[in-house]
Amino acid sequence: MKNRILIAVVAAAMAQVVFGATETLNGVRYTTRGNTEASCRVADAGDKSVVEVEVPEQVLIDGLPYSVTSVEGRGFKGAKHIKVLKLPNSVKRIGMNAFEGCEGLESVVIPDQARVDIPVESYGFGGNGPFKGCVNLRQVRGNRLEYPAYALTSAFRKCPEVPFSAEIPFLTASDPDGVLLAAASAISARPAEVVKVDKPQGKDVPECEVDRNIPRSATESRSRFAVIIGNEEYRNGVAGVDFAAKDARVFADYCHRTLGLPQSNIRRYENATYGDMLGALKDIAAITEAYGGDVDILFYYAGHGIPDERDRSAYLMPVDADGSMTEVCLPLSTLYERLGGLGARSVVVFLDACFSGSQRGDGMLMAARGVKIKSATTRPKGNMVVFSAASGDQTAYPYKEKGHGIFTYYLLEKLQETKGDVTLGDLYEHLSTNVAQQSVVVNRKVQLPVVSSSAQLSGQWEDMKLK
Repeated sequence: MKNRILIAVVAAAMAQVVFGATETLNGVRYTTRGNTEASCRVADAGDKSVVEVEVPEQVLIDGLPYSVTSVEGRGFKGAKHIKVLKLPNSVKRIGMNAFEGCEGLESVVIPDQARVDIPVESYGFGGNGPFKGCVNLRQVRGNRLEYPAYALTSAFRKCPEVPFSAEIPFLTASDPDGVLLAAASAISARPAEVVKVDKPQGKDVPECEVDRNIPRSATESRSRFAVIIGNEEYRNGVAGVDFAAKDARVFADYCHRTLGLPQSNIRRYENATYGDMLGALKDIAAITEAYGGDVDILFYYAGHGIPDERDRSAYLMPVDADGSMTEVCLPLSTLYERLGGLGARSVVVFLDACFSGSQRGDGMLMAARGVKIKSATTRPKGNMVVFSAASGDQTAYPYKEKGHGIFTYYLLEKLQETKGDVTLGDLYEHLSTNVAQQSVVVNRKVQLPVVSSSAQLSGQWEDMKLK
């Protein structure tokens, strides 16, 4: 009994260290939220000395390093003396009313690598926007505020009556001005100035015909949902995947414009971690359950795929993995089980990745979207059809001239050509013919897309449609 009490006391002490330990630096208080993450808030909203806040990526709390991943809800509320806010790459979420009433705040800088979530509670007319009432805000710079106009409008509710600049590239893939202007006009009493940024600085991302003139659907598909992941910028020394982020952005735009999915039905993750990927599957499961299975699901992934050298099983690789531990990668079998087990009307999966080649080592995970071991075959489950970019021991390659993966380029081309009104059989014919031909021409490599279906859709999937 004494041992049990001692263990409980030790465990409680450890929990206090992991959850809720604090450190204050330059007027900002950092609080642990787990074993590796911390949140931030102002220590004293009335402290006049806190004028410029630059949040670091990592802080030491009780001698241990924590990544700063969130700004607490109401964390800086009423801190009227702050003029400049600089967030780090590590921040993933800005809570409700986080900077409400920061009347002195003039500039918000969000680094190119940060992917910041504005909580869903801030949308609509709830008035919980993180920057509500920042009446002197003149400039917002960032690369990942990728939300529909109504969400952005709420985020900056009661911001200045005079124009301010929003320097937010790729808000949508094809029409950033339209969405930005809609949001900015709603934010301000007078039209706001929008500074269009065509591409992230330092990156040469070509634009091609499928990125322009994206067809618009006359109807909405309110019971169709999409989970879209574009993993391009890998960490831990792993080479990136050319154009994967753009692939995901443009496919999301086709889902909205061409296939008629409302923006709220599209879940897009750029440079997703292992936790992000698990969260995405949990999210779509909750949605399907809420609808009683009466939904159609699209799942798209562009990024690295890797095999387990021991049993040749295939995995999707999150950006925080290095390929040496498949335990922190998403097994393809798990993906199929989760999606196939939802009980949805249909699940269509597009994988612009490969699981092919010889071994980990030289040449592994370079420009291509996979590695060098022929993975074991995993059959889809439920009402599922899976399109894969390459077969067997082949590699999925980019189409550099077009700025897309070659598989994704021809997928988008067919959606553009047909305005989304295409059967899966016709789509596969287009992919298999054009990818096979052009991969030899542009990459001098053979790449043959493959399609597989669950047993219950055998002989039926060809007539299914995406809209």
